Amino acid sequence: MQAEVTVAIVAAGITVATWVLSSRASRLTQRAEFIRNYTNDFYDSQALTSIFMDIDHDRFRYDESILGTDKELDLIQYLDYFNAVGHNWCRAVIKIADIMPTTIGYAALRSWENEGVRAYLQQIRRWDEERYSVSTGFIYFEELAIQIGWLCGRIHSGVNRSELLFSASPRRITLSRILGYYSLISRIHRWWWRVTGPTAART
Repeated sequence: MQAEVTVAIVAAGITVATWVLSSRASRLTQRAEFIRNYTNDFYDSQALTSIFMDIDHDRFRYDESILGTDKELDLIQYLDYFNAVGHNWCRAVIKIADIMPTTIGYAALRSWENEGVRAYLQQIRRWDEERYSVSTGFIYFEELAIQIGWLCGRIHSGVNRSELLFSASPRRITLSRILGYYSLISRIHRWWWRVTGPTAART
């Protein structure tokens, strides 16, 4: 009887271990598929690659003359692409380790650091507050780029990353600064921000 119980326990353990390993392999495969599809979509779009080349070679400039034109639509598509990647990262569909060694990660950081892109993000923030909602914009893109910049050492570890968001409202930045004085509350706040995304400070 004892032997039968032992065999049953061992069999159950093997079944559980097999399921865990199989699930992990499946998740890794799904994440790899996400990155491959994102990469293919990026290179398949002439509009995306064209903007990226201008940004990467410091040729991209923003001024109000592009507003309402096809150039602005291309820029919105470009930012939405990285926003979608960032959204999947914030929802833990993919991990930062999946993105960091890719062109997508490099392009996200280079884009966020570009002065023209930053100016447009601020313009979007103003429009969103007037016409849509507080603190929307391309938050997921910015969160992703800031995380990559922090991991690359291009953003100082002591900086309150909430204050770096160009498309976030001043109210949200002020709230983040206040909460940043208290480490426990700050941790809860960062977790809540990641869970709720742009709706965290909506009023």
